[in-house]
Amino acid sequence: MDLPRTGVLLSKNCFVWSNSGLLKVDEIRIGDQILCVDHIGEISAFLIEETPKLHGPGKVVEIITNNGRTYLPLEGEIFVRGGKKKILDIEKNDEIMVLGKKEINSIKSILDSSIDDRLGLEEIESAAFASYEFKVKGDDETVFRVKSGIEEFIQNSSILQEKYDATIMHQHDQVIIKSKTFAYISEYFIEKKIPEILRRSRYSVMKAYFDQYVDKKIKVDIENLDLIVFLQIMALFENKSVKKKIRGHDVTMIISDEEVQSRNFSRIINHSKSLAPVFRIPMNSNWDAIIDNVLVGKHLISYDLES
Repeated sequence: MDLPRTGVLLSKNCFVWSNSGLLKVDEIRIGDQILCVDHIGEISAFLIEETPKLHGPGKVVEIITNNGRTYLPLEGEIFVRGGKKKILDIEKNDEIMVLGKKEINSIKSILDSSIDDRLGLEEIESAAFASYEFKVKGDDETVFRVKSGIEEFIQNSSILQEKYDATIMHQHDQVIIKSKTFAYISEYFIEKKIPEILRRSRYSVMKAYFDQYVDKKIKVDIENLDLIVFLQIMALFENKSVKKKIRGHDVTMIISDEEVQSRNFSRIINHSKSLAPVFRIPMNSNWDAIIDNVLVGKHLISYDLES
């Protein structure tokens, strides 16, 4: 099948959903399938048959809403309450459309049926990383602090013993899993960053990482955009509210443990324009792109296949 002669522009700072996870534009590979909203309003996948091309430096607008942040090239339109609007013309207090419950459930289902699960986490691992404080000692010990239910934790951990050829010990309220492989995986869940291997995975893996931050106050460097945007995307998917406070180079975030009502629109608090690298990928002209949590209305360009 020939590539369409239209394409969508993407900022290097944004994420797009694929059938194998949440990716940045420079992580998209041949064979990935980018998730979009098709002409009948369903989530469909567009097969990538060539890597994204650098379109050049372009004007990008950073849009900060009451529950998220995204970066969109000025070309094209986004959906707002009451219709569509050129990105160039957005204003403070405009309400832009974000993914609704139907689209979110479809994306979750697609991701958790994907075979491209790089970490291969079982439910016990996801639950352990999400529910307990832990640290890595040396290169082969992961130490969990289990305040209650330690016997049940140890019993469930027998799966890890076989899977990772691990030795499991406990001292007081600590469970120690001794395995270089398990310690290596644990490191991904400790650092305040969200590497591709955690995002190119099942939805349940991303949720396990996100759950570590729920009901906690965390401080993130303002330059750590990947983590900030990722947490806000996941909060929308999990119906959680996020409070943010910026002071100097730090962003303090509190993700509420209580569920909030599902929302389809997000109010713009602030926006600003800058010049930044912009990439382009081919896409069907009658499909709408999903960028971060925002539904973008066919902001398509002529796509020169020879360039």
